Amino acid sequence: MHLPHTPSAFLWRYVKLFRGQFICLVAFMLIWALNESLFPYFLKLFVEGVTHVDPAGSLWENFKFPIVGITVCWLTMEIAMRLSGVISYYLYPAFRAKMREDTFDWVKDQSVDYFSSNLAGSIGAKIADIPKSSHQIIDHFIWYVIAIFFVFVSSIVVVAQASFVFTALITLWCATHMGITFYYLEEVQSKSSDHYESIATLNGETVDIINNASSMKFFSRVGFETQRIKTFQATEIKKSKSATWAIQKVDFFRGFAALCFMLTTISLLLKGWKDGWLSVGDFPLVAMTSFNLLGLIWHMSMTLVDIFQDIGILRGSLSLLRHEHSVQDKPTALEISVPYGEIEFKNVVFGYRKNMPLFSGLSVRIKALEKVGLVGFSGSGKTTFVNLILRAFDIGSGEILIDGQNIANVTQASLREHVTLIPQDTNLFHRSVKENLTYGNLNATDEEIEAAARKAHCHGFIQKLENGYDTVVGERGLKLSGGQRQRLAIARAFLKNTPILLLDEATSALDSETEKDIQVSLLELMANKTTLIVAHRLSTLKHMDRILVFDKGQIIEEGSQKELLKKGGHFAHLWSLQHEGFLPDKE
Repeated sequence: MHLPHTPSAFLWRYVKLFRGQFICLVAFMLIWALNESLFPYFLKLFVEGVTHVDPAGSLWENFKFPIVGITVCWLTMEIAMRLSGVISYYLYPAFRAKMREDTFDWVKDQSVDYFSSNLAGSIGAKIADIPKSSHQIIDHFIWYVIAIFFVFVSSIVVVAQASFVFTALITLWCATHMGITFYYLEEVQSKSSDHYESIATLNGETVDIINNASSMKFFSRVGFETQRIKTFQATEIKKSKSATWAIQKVDFFRGFAALCFMLTTISLLLKGWKDGWLSVGDFPLVAMTSFNLLGLIWHMSMTLVDIFQDIGILRGSLSLLRHEHSVQDKPTALEISVPYGEIEFKNVVFGYRKNMPLFSGLSVRIKALEKVGLVGFSGSGKTTFVNLILRAFDIGSGEILIDGQNIANVTQASLREHVTLIPQDTNLFHRSVKENLTYGNLNATDEEIEAAARKAHCHGFIQKLENGYDTVVGERGLKLSGGQRQRLAIARAFLKNTPILLLDEATSALDSETEKDIQVSLLELMANKTTLIVAHRLSTLKHMDRILVFDKGQIIEEGSQKELLKKGGHFAHLWSLQHEGFLPDKE
């Protein structure tokens, strides 16, 4: 799915999807506009009737045309307005929902790197602003631009029956008013867009601070964060003042033009009545139409500023769609089949930065059902190796094969359905324990959930929670300890039960006693699976069939723990550097 990233193309895409409803709205709006322009004409007929009709005659016969005209116009307008309300009731929620769904689908398919490089609060605010601003732009354009333009055109036709002088005057004032509006429109739009970006940044920084509230408090940095927010707030205030001043400047010149128009209209009305080239009926027709248009055109121009402000907001929000997906399924991608779980890297070249490869021609084969440990100092390539199996990033060249299938040629969804990752830092959803566990298997029964929790040694603490398995764990699971979150992640892996299992420091947050209990469960979890374990605690690798030793993106040693220790190479050196069982980050 491709989404346009310019406001006009984006809006047109969704207007076309609901074109039937929008055509009806425009039609009903035109009925309202026609009523606005005809009402002064019927008032003219009343006034002229009063001045020329004999009071002793039949009032119905003398005034039936304007009475019937006003009644029919009013009833037609009321029916049209009520029907437009019903259409809007059903149209706009669906219109916004479709935009929100498509935008969310686009964003969620971004790479892991995208989400780590952008503030979650800013992304969320932009996703919310796209349907909101789009709704306002379309609704305002229909009711305050198209409708009022039609009122203007039809009113000019009506006023021309009285005098072309007023037709010319109204047209001249309208052209002046709209000329001023469009002259300053680019400035208003630009400054409004800048203001929106400052708001999005401020919101993102605020959410980031709230997400790290415990760090802020425990490091005693409340004052520091207050000053930091004030910096972003000051930028937002400055941008707000700049945008507001641009609008006020436009209003000043439009207000002056409106004053000139009113004084000129009143002068000409009086002169026309005095000189006799305006009838008594023309007087209210011209006056009412002129002052009605004055209010409507002024309102339209103000709404145009609002529309372009919303276009600025929409343009800023659509920046989400300008970031193409760095990892995409090929049009010919197939679903992967993983009957065995063999993994092979063939001459893989990969780097996070151009011309700075981490892996340069990396080749290694991991047999089906093999248990392999990955060790090395931080930055040596262990976690990157694991992430590439999940296709979190695309490689520069070479191949990564699973059961002989190049993962670049299969769908990402099917690939990840066959691989389970237990990361070092487990973030949970702000949902119940049960909902977080069933993320591994949406169809799991209560019995299966409890069995997985028991295997992961978390059933006991879950039962002690306020609402057991229905307890909400808080944002990112922060109501639970790191060890508890890690055990839930392991239980979730039991429920997913895939042929390939990846553990990235999966027991790092556990105490020694709990880890000892978990190791038994992990051995059960690893049974009949191809398993890769990234570990800093080298003693946890004693059950591995093979250990790959990474250093600066290369596999420099491999073998069993016993073989590598006997060899006395890099692994033996790492072993000697351990402190209380843990490997230091660097030598």
